Amino acid sequence: MRPLTSQVAAIAAVGMLASGIVAFAGTPANAAAGDPDTTFNENVSAVNQNGAQRVASTAVQPDGKVIAVGRDTTGPGNGISRYNPDGTPDVAFNNQARRLNLNSTAFTVAVQADGKILLGGQFGAPPGLLRLNPDGNLDRDFRESTRGLIDGGVWDIKVLPSGKILIGGAFENLNGALGSKYFARLNSNGTPDLNFNANVDFSLNLNDWVQEIAVQENGSVLLAGFFQDPGTSSYLARVNPDGTRDVNFSFRVQQSFNNSTESVTLQPDGKILVAGHFSTPSPMLARYNSDGTPDANFNNAVTPHLIANEQAYSVRALPNGILLGGDFRPGEAPTPYLTAFTYDGEPANAYNDRISADEFNKLVQWITEEPDGAVVVGGDFTTPSRYLARFQGDPPIDPPPPLPPLPGSTAPDKVTDLKAKKYTKKLKLKWKEPNDNGGAAITNYQAKIKKNGNWKKWKTVEPVTNKKGKYTKIFKKLNPDRKYPVKVRAVNEVGNGKAVKKKFKTK
Repeated sequence: MRPLTSQVAAIAAVGMLASGIVAFAGTPANAAAGDPDTTFNENVSAVNQNGAQRVASTAVQPDGKVIAVGRDTTGPGNGISRYNPDGTPDVAFNNQARRLNLNSTAFTVAVQADGKILLGGQFGAPPGLLRLNPDGNLDRDFRESTRGLIDGGVWDIKVLPSGKILIGGAFENLNGALGSKYFARLNSNGTPDLNFNANVDFSLNLNDWVQEIAVQENGSVLLAGFFQDPGTSSYLARVNPDGTRDVNFSFRVQQSFNNSTESVTLQPDGKILVAGHFSTPSPMLARYNSDGTPDANFNNAVTPHLIANEQAYSVRALPNGILLGGDFRPGEAPTPYLTAFTYDGEPANAYNDRISADEFNKLVQWITEEPDGAVVVGGDFTTPSRYLARFQGDPPIDPPPPLPPLPGSTAPDKVTDLKAKKYTKKLKLKWKEPNDNGGAAITNYQAKIKKNGNWKKWKTVEPVTNKKGKYTKIFKKLNPDRKYPVKVRAVNEVGNGKAVKKKFKTK
């Protein structure tokens, strides 16, 4: 079995975390990025004082509770433990988790939108993958769906907005039932997505473990790991949304890495951060443009600050910089085991000065950013707390306010291209922005529908388009085969635009 420090795991999708910003006890009002959350750390240390929880991965629920997984035989949950937002144990959950009797190590955890918890690692039957209900009980239906599919460890899990599940790891396709090796997609009930997996197996043909997965906005999937392919790219690959290899991306990456990758994540601008055991194109940490070409300026800037052939396990893009965790010791990075860089590739000195005040004494394996900007890290350390610690971070950056209206501005023109996708009991409206915003930024859109002879209240739609530049509003609980009048209008800082009125018929 592979050592714990080589197992990189996944956290819940960002969309699952964004709804639950929690105010944590013990946080000073003037706390700055890098300051420890003293209350959380002290409570966690007290719980783990006699435990053996070496944390491989963490996830944060919308209610602020923290789930930690790893090698934990005497800690609160035996392989998986949940902590309240202040660091005290969630006793009821942990008691249920202990009944699982995991006989080895859990490496990855992800929280679904419905609160169920996916757990990956190398344990029990079926090996590699389990799902728990929100209270910690085993989801037995999911266990039956995955029985006999996976013949090795699962190192990473990502849950897609559709509910489908991506897994990466050391499995090799038991009896061909899964359809692909080392990386696969499951349906939400745990059955294999055979068409996707067949494309992965045919076009990607992975020959070794996948360590971490990152999903791009367009549905393409980045893979980091131990796989090598001298004909195209090694240690970093991208698959299209249908599971086929992104050949152009592989051609640009080619053989730029000389050793394994452990972690991959995306910056807000779409650039790709990769961490691992490599020394080229830069030591332990490298950045690539979204098309797969190395970002030479960043890689050259970060190279003098890191030592080649040491090990980084987790990299995360924070609002104002990059956080890197691993097994790099004093003198091998700006700060040992956990260190921060600016987006230019230079050490983030203010953050690092605060981290170093309570210096880590052993490796950091996993980093999770919380919705309020705080950071949870897990690993093998016993200082500044035991195996799990939280630090203050930079709060998310608010979008800039809209520009003030120009003199003489008016309400916006009508929206354009109003259409509807029709269902038996609902209508999905789509439209585009007005040709003229009246000289002031659009603040929102409004839509309403006429049901049973009465116009309902206006419903607000935020000014964020889909990938096709359209805005949408869904009206539900309609009757089949009936015409419904609808109105849509744009709103700016001056006032409401004239509404576009149309009728659409349900199926």
